[in-house]
Amino acid sequence: MKILLANPPTSHEHIPENPFLGLLYLASMARTKHDVWITDFDALKYDWPSIETRLTQEDPDVLGLTCTTLTYENMIKICRLAKKTIPRAKIVIGGPHVTAKPEESFKESGADFAVVGEGEIAFTEILENPELPGGIMRGKRIENLDDIPFPSRDLLEPPVNY
Repeated sequence: MKILLANPPTSHEHIPENPFLGLLYLASMARTKHDVWITDFDALKYDWPSIETRLTQEDPDVLGLTCTTLTYENMIKICRLAKKTIPRAKIVIGGPHVTAKPEESFKESGADFAVVGEGEIAFTEILENPELPGGIMRGKRIENLDDIPFPSRDLLEPPVNY
């Protein structure tokens, strides 16, 4: 299965790029069984035509998006764009804003899944159960952090250097 994990762009120029560790951990959990890559639309300064082209060219089976409050509107815009350009792809959203406002985020985005809290186990369950009905999934707490692999920084596209 092809999985694209992405960080939406922000319209706030003064905000520095930050490592999006949640996506890096999701990639680490999924990469043993799936073809996973990560794109930071914000750090790479993608414009909207470039985002559309990237989604169409990559044609992932699953699009995973993280978002903060600063990127919420653009996350919704990417979800709507993905529904048009890659309609068969499952869309999974998560991150701090989704965790704070899961029902609103799920409804407004049109995503197939909204993951609340720690997403590593929930995202793996979504990938392993293609017939799983969509909705809001509560992440399960990982008790022993040694049970999860290190973040997949090697999957970041150059020239992103954190």
